[in-house]
Amino acid sequence: MGHAMGRYVYLLDAYCDMEKDAKTGSYNPFLPLLSRPDFEDYAQAVLKMAIADCAEAFERLPILTDAALIRNILYSGVWSGYADARRQRAKKEDGK
Repeated sequence: MGHAMGRYVYLLDAYCDMEKDAKTGSYNPFLPLLSRPDFEDYAQAVLKMAIADCAEAFERLPILTDAALIRNILYSGVWSGYADARRQRAKKEDGK
């Protein structure tokens, strides 16, 4: 579960930092995909697959205490950073 969560966090951070990484020349796994016409849908699908792996691993664990809280985080809470980054990107695109 930790590995899957780490992959999700890494990818979410990469998604959020695309503009900065493009300016600085830093590596970002999403940058080569920006030219795709379906980039936003593709990036969202990649993030969904990453968190789904994490949720699948969690559901196999024998966790009873705070399981509902953890499920809330896995199925809802992890998307707030993505939603913020997507809103900011949409504002920048509308302002161009």
